[in-house]
Amino acid sequence: MKKTRFFALALSLLMALALPLGAFAEETEPDTLLEGLVTEVLEQGFVMEDTELGSVLLNVDETTVMDGILAEEDIEVGQYVFVEYDGRLTRSLPPQAHADRVGCYRLTGTVDLSLSIGVLLTGDPIFGDVIIRVDGSMPHLFQGMPITVYYNGVMAMSYPGQVTASHIVVPELTGTVSDKDSAGFTLTDAEGNEYRVLLSEQTLAGVLSASVEDAPAVDETAQEDAVEAESAEDAQSASDADAPAAEDETALQDEPAAEDTVAEEPVADEPAAEEPADTEPIVDEPAGDDEAAASQPASLPTVEWGDGDTVTVYYNGVMTRSIPPQVTALEVLVIRD
Repeated sequence: MKKTRFFALALSLLMALALPLGAFAEETEPDTLLEGLVTEVLEQGFVMEDTELGSVLLNVDETTVMDGILAEEDIEVGQYVFVEYDGRLTRSLPPQAHADRVGCYRLTGTVDLSLSIGVLLTGDPIFGDVIIRVDGSMPHLFQGMPITVYYNGVMAMSYPGQVTASHIVVPELTGTVSDKDSAGFTLTDAEGNEYRVLLSEQTLAGVLSASVEDAPAVDETAQEDAVEAESAEDAQSASDADAPAAEDETALQDEPAAEDTVAEEPVADEPAAEEPADTEPIVDEPAGDDEAAASQPASLPTVEWGDGDTVTVYYNGVMTRSIPPQVTALEVLVIRD
């Protein structure tokens, strides 16, 4: 009889404990995560563009934990952040939540190698070399291009370390095309700033949908073209000492002597001796001097574009101090609806 009462009492105690334990387990579940670009910084917090919810206002106070670079720096527009909150959003526009933790994890450096899974970034001031895993949502990456990589704070303990990119910032300009010719074009951005964009034989062209960006992140064709161009340049330098006359045939696409090998070039109506040979990328030309660039018309894929089109230009980060500033395009993407 006593044993029966003992077991009944024990069972009652277990059932009584079940409710608070269940409530405790629910309270300790991980916070909901938001991620995206900071679009506005406010006195009481910031607005971000979450990848799923869109615009969200996050309230920040003394209880909010700042992680990553935000432990030492202020939050800024353009940073890609990860926000933990309790899952509750107001019904306001935009919806609001309290940020329990805000993390921003950033790498900076130069693209060194193209890999099957992404690229090797070199020169980060803290981690040095890091393998960056990328997917099709990222912009094209070119060797020698300076980039900023945002990731979720998790780095594989390999050598070198590895991260998966959440957002990559590359040198780029977006605007409207005008005054297009064989040497390049003028680009005017949304603020009215003008840039002279020069085209080279290695410049790529493509179409970018305004709603879907499905281009591969690492442009293998561009890498191969760059290697071939470098090899051709080395071969030309080696032959200059023995055959000076061959320089004009290699460097100038409009020389009559080389007409049988460059018949596919679109510009062939300029006098043969008008311009000196120049095989180096043009980044330091004076603002009004486009004739040297015109001697090397760009060999672009058959993408119909011209004055009035909106384009995004990727370049190597080098911009002249001329008026207007000049860049040499690595790739021109025409934005289509």
